[in-house]
Amino acid sequence: MPGVPKSCAVCQARKVKLPRSVTEGFPHALNASNTNGTALDTRQQGRKRRDLGHKFKETPSREKRLRSSPNLLDASAWIQTSPAQELISLPSPTGRSSRSPEENRSGSSRSPRLSFLSPALHISPAVLELVDCLSSTSPGLSLHEIGSFITLVPVRLGVSDALDAAVRCLCAAYTKFTSPGPSTHALHYNKALSSLRKSVCHPTEALSAETLCASICLSWYETMVDRRSSAWLAHSIASANLIQLRGPGVHMTGFDRALLLAHHGLISSHALMQRKPSFMCEPAWIAVIDPTGSGDGHDSLSHAQLIVEHFQHLDGLSLVRNRISDVISTGNYDQSNLTQLIETLKCLRLALRGHLPIPQQHFEWLRSGQPLHIETPHPVLLCKDALAYLSINIEMLNLLDKLRWAAEHNLCIAETISDVICIFNSGEREGHDEGICGDASLQILQESLNAEIEALFSLASHAYQRAISVSPLSCRRLALIYQALYRSLQTRGESFHPIWHRMMKMFENR
Repeated sequence: MPGVPKSCAVCQARKVKLPRSVTEGFPHALNASNTNGTALDTRQQGRKRRDLGHKFKETPSREKRLRSSPNLLDASAWIQTSPAQELISLPSPTGRSSRSPEENRSGSSRSPRLSFLSPALHISPAVLELVDCLSSTSPGLSLHEIGSFITLVPVRLGVSDALDAAVRCLCAAYTKFTSPGPSTHALHYNKALSSLRKSVCHPTEALSAETLCASICLSWYETMVDRRSSAWLAHSIASANLIQLRGPGVHMTGFDRALLLAHHGLISSHALMQRKPSFMCEPAWIAVIDPTGSGDGHDSLSHAQLIVEHFQHLDGLSLVRNRISDVISTGNYDQSNLTQLIETLKCLRLALRGHLPIPQQHFEWLRSGQPLHIETPHPVLLCKDALAYLSINIEMLNLLDKLRWAAEHNLCIAETISDVICIFNSGEREGHDEGICGDASLQILQESLNAEIEALFSLASHAYQRAISVSPLSCRRLALIYQALYRSLQTRGESFHPIWHRMMKMFENR
């Protein structure tokens, strides 16, 4: 036939054995992009593998792969010593090479992060897309922001349709987020939702790590795609429920622990929205996520440990808010109960105060309401801590208002308010030469708390503006959380502090 080389048929007839260099690369080519830039259908790949017979090894089973995988917490365990890896030279999902011309000439990889994959890993389209996103060098836009678990996901792909679909969905949204333009994320989303529903209804897959990871990935997809939708919250709540059903013992190590740490903040935030204590306050869960750092100073703890402590403070705040709600709803203004509650609030304030990287002498600025700007390598964490401290002051003011009302209606004795003021007026307990105010008066205490709120909002706003360029994904999630908290206050019809309106403007104008 004209135009068709005869050598192909001749070689086949003679059963000429292909060079080893060709056969070694062929299994990977099955999963690479075709000439149109789209990935081969998974079923088509399966048929080709069956036709190849014994020439190529089958993909290991899920159980065998997970048993033989190295320590997932040790990133260095995935680093390969081989100078050449087929993975790095594969085409990217976007049709571009994953290596630059200079890197192709030198043989060096585009990014050391690519080396966490084992050469024997089944290279599916989801793996290719995720590796391409993890290797992105866009300034201030890193997929690693969503949690350390994401670097452990590639080795788990290919065993769960829900996780594979969610990862492809996440990658499409991330690509759209980093480089605006046409995207196929909507096409992946319906499939991801359908696959996740099936997994949740499956008796053995419902509580698997892959199903939980798929739910978390979809919540991040929704965070990136549409900040006006509340769909991200639905999947965040579902993920929190899955974590609670799985139990603390499952999340002690490895991939499971990484998923828990990545979602801890959403668990705490959802509890605050519901004014219920977070289940992370329970001793069994505290033992799982308790920071392991030695030392008691701010500088002695790693950034990851500081984040864990921050979320533990939010857990404590959810517990206090629930107790305040109980006091108000039941009308139980027992003096000993209120004194204990105020002591707890004050301890929580002191813990967050120690968490803020503010020199001791500058806390006088907070009390006076003067703006205070602090330069830090972690502006997102500074913003979160300032807002959490601010929230504690708001709860304190809320409780003081209820106590004043109760005293006026003879529901509690006047000495109760005096005892509350003395707790904050104690220089020894406050950790300073003098307490939060110099005069034991309810009005001055309220003015001091409001002045701190003003200064803390200024600090949070300044840190947030810096954080937008450094960690845009974390900032978007933070904004969505506080907007959801704001809506929960509106839904209850409760009166709330006017600083909330300014906070919403800060997040809307990002």
